[in-house]
Amino acid sequence: MEITRNVIIDLLPLYIEEDASDDAPVPLTWEDKMEAYKEAKRLMLIRTIMLAGIISVSVLALLGLTAVVVMFLIR
Repeated sequence: MEITRNVIIDLLPLYIEEDASDDAPVPLTWEDKMEAYKEAKRLMLIRTIMLAGIISVSVLALLGLTAVVVMFLIR
């Protein structure tokens, strides 16, 4: 049986509620492990880049707001 994304989505609520039956662990091949590792690494890189972008935009916005307040107070 091929386990697709839809199968996982259908079974996820049962797993979370601990109503799913126990199943034997499926042994992963070296290629499967490497593929999972590469995907996890890619997702962590994307998350890091997004977080850095959010922090950068926040700092720039705060500096801009500070400059506006200082200019307002100087007048």
